[in-house]
Amino acid sequence: MGSEGSSQVVVPRSFRLLEELERGEKGIGDGAVSYGMDDSDDVYMQSWTGTIIGPPNTVHEGRIYQLKLFCGKDYPDRPPAVRFQTRINMSCVNLETGVVEPSRFSMLSDWKPESTMEDILIQLKKEMISPQNRKLSQPPDGPSLLISFFIDRLEIYDIPLYFLAYLFLTGNEDSRLEKGIVIRCCIL
Repeated sequence: MGSEGSSQVVVPRSFRLLEELERGEKGIGDGAVSYGMDDSDDVYMQSWTGTIIGPPNTVHEGRIYQLKLFCGKDYPDRPPAVRFQTRINMSCVNLETGVVEPSRFSMLSDWKPESTMEDILIQLKKEMISPQNRKLSQPPDGPSLLISFFIDRLEIYDIPLYFLAYLFLTGNEDSRLEKGIVIRCCIL
């Protein structure tokens, strides 16, 4: 006789991400969200782009929100880092950086490995409909400044204004400080 109990099959990270990529490319699921790889040459499949169409009957109606999702090497055991590229005012999003704060977004703080990037986008769309977000005044469309360090996962840090001025004066869009650390300045 076989042993009783459940044995869990662990799907390799790359297979899991390929499944998500296929689902995203075929447009299966909620038509108001979409996602795909940011760079088809990214063999580790870490950098993704997502889109959420603002839900009707909210201040988000008629807006299209672009997001970046970064799946570290420990995805799906740990959640991806999520950042809105489009300016948005939501209770779970840092207004200055666009980062979805895990401490304010239960799907990330209570992450389950079976959750997907599509699930994150759908839940963010549901957050837009929630009473605390559906009528929040939104920032005007237009550029915003984002400064980010890329280490293992996407992390956002404040840096001194004089350093930012140096980057703009020297024209450096991408300044390498140390091995594995990159500062990117971009106007969104």
